Amino acid sequence: MNTRFLLYITIGLMSLTGCAHKNTSTAELLNTYWKLVEIKGTAVAVSDNQREPHMVLNAEQRVAGSDGCNRLMGGYQLSGDSLQFTQMASTRMACLQGASQADLIGVTLPQTARYAIQGEQLELRDASGAVIARFKAVALP
Repeated sequence: MNTRFLLYITIGLMSLTGCAHKNTSTAELLNTYWKLVEIKGTAVAVSDNQREPHMVLNAEQRVAGSDGCNRLMGGYQLSGDSLQFTQMASTRMACLQGASQADLIGVTLPQTARYAIQGEQLELRDASGAVIARFKAVALP
């Protein structure tokens, strides 16, 4: 009897463990706060006393965010998995730290041709299919 009981407990725990590891949640492209974590293969650094690089795309085809130094704004065009940023602009603050990273973000976003979302991660790809930026969905309070 004890062996059978242990077998049932083991099978039950294995079933629960298998379910616990499945991550089927997928963030939505629009109206999600996307925190930039990697740009052109390099991890993103957040400088002291500056905003983290991020973006939010809204349903009115507008994008807003920060490159870590400046505010970003512009438009986007979306069709299937095709994504293009248009009319991008930014403020021009004097940043003691992170200016080169901010410049790289400003140059990279317009190179976007496609996107993919897997779980809570957004990848931006250029026309050749190379990943040029990675973002993580962040829940806002």
